[in-house]
Amino acid sequence: MELSHGLNDFTKKTFYHIITDFHGKFTEDYPVGTIYDWDGDGETHHGFIDYMGEYVLLIRIDSFNTLAKEGLFGRINKKILNDLQCDRVKVCLWLQEGGSHDSVLNKVIYEFLQKEFLKFNIKESNIVYTDNNLILEEEFKKHYPESKIKVVSHNWQLWRYFGNHVKMKSKVIKWEKIDAANGGVLSVEDLLKTKDTLRDKHFLSYNRSPHSHRCAAILYLFENNLHTKGILSFPSETIGTEEAGTGKFSIQEQVDIFYCEDNVKSEVINDFKNNLPFIADIEDIFIKDNIWDSVVIESSFFNTYFSFVVGTMFEGYDEEVPYTIFMTEKVYKPITNFHPIIYLGNMGSLKKLKELGFKTFHPYIDESYDEEPDKLKRLNMVMEQVNKLCSMELSELHELYWSMSDILISNYDVYHKMVHAKDKSNAEYILNYVMG
Repeated sequence: MELSHGLNDFTKKTFYHIITDFHGKFTEDYPVGTIYDWDGDGETHHGFIDYMGEYVLLIRIDSFNTLAKEGLFGRINKKILNDLQCDRVKVCLWLQEGGSHDSVLNKVIYEFLQKEFLKFNIKESNIVYTDNNLILEEEFKKHYPESKIKVVSHNWQLWRYFGNHVKMKSKVIKWEKIDAANGGVLSVEDLLKTKDTLRDKHFLSYNRSPHSHRCAAILYLFENNLHTKGILSFPSETIGTEEAGTGKFSIQEQVDIFYCEDNVKSEVINDFKNNLPFIADIEDIFIKDNIWDSVVIESSFFNTYFSFVVGTMFEGYDEEVPYTIFMTEKVYKPITNFHPIIYLGNMGSLKKLKELGFKTFHPYIDESYDEEPDKLKRLNMVMEQVNKLCSMELSELHELYWSMSDILISNYDVYHKMVHAKDKSNAEYILNYVMG
């Protein structure tokens, strides 16, 4: 298996690779490289089995919660466990996404690891943990100040979109038409060609998985008749497969979960359901595996003025509880394709974007919602901004959009000129942690 961002750099150290699935089972378990990478000679020294030097045990985890139920170090190769107890191994626990609930920030998982270290005589200082939570380091230090586990955010979603994004001229009808993607990206020249053209819709909003906050947000759009003003996607209760990630769900149940009440807006929801699904770009997006995350439909971006981005996570903030700032391609796609964003995500997300080098859109858009800890208040503040822009005539919104063009172009430049360098430095940072 090819590993990215320096984790296959044998000039640092060799490593052993374990991959776990969502159920916590080991699906792959092997020393990476040839016997010669492990100082083997093919005769008296047989590579990994006879290796006595230092190396890295890289464990890729799909779900830490399920892994904890299965146990970890009691299932690994006895040689690895012995090497780990003899201080020859650094362990890198690598979660692709993570977050406060399914990570070392979770008290249950943290205590599980402490029991494992004690049971198997493993030094905590030989453990490195990494996931996609952009505030992982500060949250871990705040909640576990005495821990010797080293933690670092790996920005996987930023890398993923950078490596995969391609564009298509216009929307396609069928999932199978992915081969129409031409591999290019939108350019500043493409943008400037549209300056004198009034666009047809106010906003663009992609919503595939029906999280509770996403159901509440899109219901708000429908209730206020804003859904007609955008290119919008959202599934219905009657379509979708588990394989495609949507599955069957209840909008009423999800909205009730979000508001912590029963039968919230039940009459509106019944009407809402009768109008679903909302389709943007891909006719069968909800019934096929999702391969469109990094595909940019040029006509959708250049026929709307802003993106309403409903993030994967939307939680209230409590100083006493570990928190997550987690951004996916839903954020990076509009920012790198000349769209202002209104972002329904966790508190502090826009602040973190600015720390990464991007510009946001205050005062054109009131972004004070980013500082609001209460999730219900934050939702209302976000929807007020969506409503405000959707209340404008398209000609008025056109002028507002072009008054932000310097910010739009700056974000494009930051991403395409600076993020790759940051990506490289971040990889080297992780290597210094793990391989050093």
